[in-house]
Amino acid sequence: PVRVRTKNDPVGHFEILSGHRRAEACRRLDLPVMCLVVDADDHEALREVMLGNASREDLNAIERAELLQVMIDA
Repeated sequence: PVRVRTKNDPVGHFEILSGHRRAEACRRLDLPVMCLVVDADDHEALREVMLGNASREDLNAIERAELLQVMIDA
Protein backbone atom coordinates (compact mmCIF):
# COMPACT_ATOMS: atom_id res chain seq x y z
CA PRO A 1 0.00 0.00 0.00
CA VAL A 2 0.89 3.67 -0.28
CA ARG A 3 2.35 4.83 3.05
CA VAL A 4 1.04 8.15 4.34
CA ARG A 5 1.09 10.23 7.49
CA THR A 6 -1.40 12.80 8.69
CA LYS A 7 -0.63 16.46 8.14
CA ASN A 8 -1.18 19.08 10.78
CA ASP A 9 -3.81 21.09 8.96
CA PRO A 10 -7.45 21.80 9.80
CA VAL A 11 -8.73 19.87 6.75
CA GLY A 12 -7.05 16.56 7.67
CA HIS A 13 -4.95 15.94 4.58
CA PHE A 14 -2.32 13.23 4.31
CA GLU A 15 1.29 13.35 3.14
CA ILE A 16 2.54 10.49 0.94
CA LEU A 17 5.78 9.01 2.24
CA SER A 18 6.16 6.16 -0.23
CA GLY A 19 4.19 4.97 -3.21
CA HIS A 20 3.89 8.27 -5.10
CA ARG A 21 3.86 6.50 -8.45
CA ARG A 22 1.23 3.99 -7.33
CA ALA A 23 -0.97 6.78 -6.00
CA GLU A 24 -0.65 8.75 -9.22
CA ALA A 25 -1.45 5.67 -11.32
CA CYS A 26 -4.58 5.03 -9.24
CA ARG A 27 -5.67 8.66 -9.61
CA ARG A 28 -5.21 8.53 -13.39
CA LEU A 29 -7.22 5.32 -13.60
CA ASP A 30 -9.86 6.70 -11.22
CA LEU A 31 -9.23 3.85 -8.78
CA PRO A 32 -9.19 4.10 -4.98
CA VAL A 33 -5.77 4.46 -3.42
CA MET A 34 -5.08 1.87 -0.73
CA CYS A 35 -3.11 3.59 2.05
CA LEU A 36 -1.36 2.59 5.23
CA VAL A 37 -1.37 5.46 7.73
CA VAL A 38 1.85 5.48 9.75
CA ASP A 39 2.86 7.54 12.75
CA ALA A 40 6.08 9.23 11.61
CA ASP A 41 7.77 12.38 12.86
CA ASP A 42 9.57 14.68 10.42
CA HIS A 43 12.88 12.81 10.70
CA GLU A 44 11.27 9.40 10.11
CA ALA A 45 9.24 10.79 7.21
CA LEU A 46 12.34 12.24 5.56
CA ARG A 47 14.16 8.95 6.02
CA GLU A 48 11.35 6.98 4.38
CA VAL A 49 11.09 9.37 1.44
CA MET A 50 14.84 9.32 0.91
CA LEU A 51 15.04 5.53 1.09
CA GLY A 52 12.27 5.27 -1.47
CA ASN A 53 14.07 7.65 -3.79
CA ALA A 54 17.42 5.93 -3.27
CA SER A 55 15.94 2.59 -4.37
CA ARG A 56 14.76 3.95 -7.72
CA GLU A 57 16.52 2.27 -10.62
CA ASP A 58 16.85 5.42 -12.75
CA LEU A 59 19.24 7.19 -10.35
CA ASN A 60 22.90 7.34 -11.22
CA ALA A 61 25.63 6.83 -8.63
CA ILE A 62 26.09 10.56 -7.96
CA GLU A 63 22.36 11.15 -7.37
CA ARG A 64 22.22 8.11 -5.06
CA ALA A 65 25.25 9.41 -3.10
CA GLU A 66 23.68 12.86 -2.76
CA LEU A 67 20.47 11.34 -1.36
CA LEU A 68 22.44 9.28 1.13
CA GLN A 69 24.38 12.37 2.21
CA VAL A 70 21.12 14.21 2.87
CA MET A 71 19.99 11.27 5.02
CA ILE A 72 23.24 11.31 6.96
CA ASP A 73 23.03 15.06 7.54
CA ALA A 74 19.38 14.98 8.66
